[in-house]
Amino acid sequence: MMRYDQIRAFAQGLQDDELCHCGRLSRYKNCCKPYGNPTTLLKRICSHSLIARTKMTAEAVRYFLFSGSSQDPYANATVAPDQVAQFYRYLSDVWPHRLDPIASIKALRDEDVLTGFYVGDPRPETILQNIARLSLYADRILIPQPFYMAWAVRPKYDPVQHPTAVMQDTRRWAVLTMMLLPWIMSGMVIFVPDPADFDQGLRDASLAAGKRREAEGKIVIPPEDMERQLAFAKADFRRQMLTMPDDQLIAGMRELQDIKDADIPGILAYVRQERQKDPLYVPGIMDSGSTFSLFQVPTIDETLLSCTLGNAFPFTDLHGKWQEINEHIGALPLDAETWSPLTRAFSQCRLEFLNVEDTRLAFQIREEGRLASFRSFMRSLWKSIDGSTDERTFPTVARDMADRLHHEHNVATGEWTLIHAKFDSAIRKSAIASAVGGVTTALTGFGVLGVALSFTSHLLFSNAERAMLGSELSAFKARTPMSIFLDIRG
Repeated sequence: MMRYDQIRAFAQGLQDDELCHCGRLSRYKNCCKPYGNPTTLLKRICSHSLIARTKMTAEAVRYFLFSGSSQDPYANATVAPDQVAQFYRYLSDVWPHRLDPIASIKALRDEDVLTGFYVGDPRPETILQNIARLSLYADRILIPQPFYMAWAVRPKYDPVQHPTAVMQDTRRWAVLTMMLLPWIMSGMVIFVPDPADFDQGLRDASLAAGKRREAEGKIVIPPEDMERQLAFAKADFRRQMLTMPDDQLIAGMRELQDIKDADIPGILAYVRQERQKDPLYVPGIMDSGSTFSLFQVPTIDETLLSCTLGNAFPFTDLHGKWQEINEHIGALPLDAETWSPLTRAFSQCRLEFLNVEDTRLAFQIREEGRLASFRSFMRSLWKSIDGSTDERTFPTVARDMADRLHHEHNVATGEWTLIHAKFDSAIRKSAIASAVGGVTTALTGFGVLGVALSFTSHLLFSNAERAMLGSELSAFKARTPMSIFLDIRG
């Protein structure tokens, strides 16, 4: 149920030194206060693009939930409930209820930009590899905006009024945001709102469509998806159990098994170690009363709408969601027919050299102008293995893709090794010639000066060889798309 009437007006009650809620991370007195009337203020906040709002959200996460630092997202952090409440109060203005989500997503549309829309499991535990791999050939990646919107939920779920109940989810999405921070700040990853959150009629229609599909037996959770969700549920339950006070935790364990007093210090040391190394751990959850959890994957109707508006192809790591996408592939933008199944197959390639889960590789290929080259290579590879959306042939296609990538990587590695071997051989010959020439010159009367001149000639020759190596490597990188996975030094 929408709660527009229960949410305070923009900037109502803000003090001069409080952070302004327009998303600019400035003090209210130096930001929006001079504009005075609410209409002008609302125009200021509604003028932001989704790229800007995504960056504002990331900055808000860092400001409110990581004390303004660029803290390692894998490190544990303690956040007080009032910080969470302030964060959501601020976020409600960064993503205001009067935002036009249709126009905002449509503004991202660019026929010359390959855009993917992630509709898979939004957990930090799984999303990074999907994003890292797609960023090797897609220009932009859209992700559903993960945080609660205070104005869009019922009062008992309001994160401003009940921050403790959403702390576990908030920590989860905060870690996700910090993991994706480099991609977000570069404009490569963009949060997109769910249009149904802003339009009750659209939400009702989406729910009705979902009920029809369920009645028709079209909503099925495959065993592999169920197994995965059960594993996550067990991890979440274990995480919540670890938030219990030490004495309660030991008492609970003693109800299940016989524990000797001498074993308790070791058990507690292990528990503290587990708490410390878990980036999603939030203390005190078990004693905080009600806890809410939001794991919302866009429905097929929401997927179709957002992809059509933003000219994006959907990609997922959920088998059941892929079946839905495949069923509606003809209603999606043309890019989906190639890039949705290709991305699915690529994400399932178990090759060590593909496991690069940071931004350096994605940024490098963009800086060197090699994004289009690798994208063309992937498209050609897909055609060569007769890639399609046919579910029956997918296992074979995925295996063929892995085999081709492995072969191309081996070929590129071999050529790279030969180039460096030739360079190393030339340097060794230069060094030997230099030494012999130096000794000969010294014996004919030039002495130390002759050796020095000869050594200088060797250095100049080495520099020339290095220049030749750089030129050869540049040509190699230009003609070999798989070279992006090699550690090439000019």
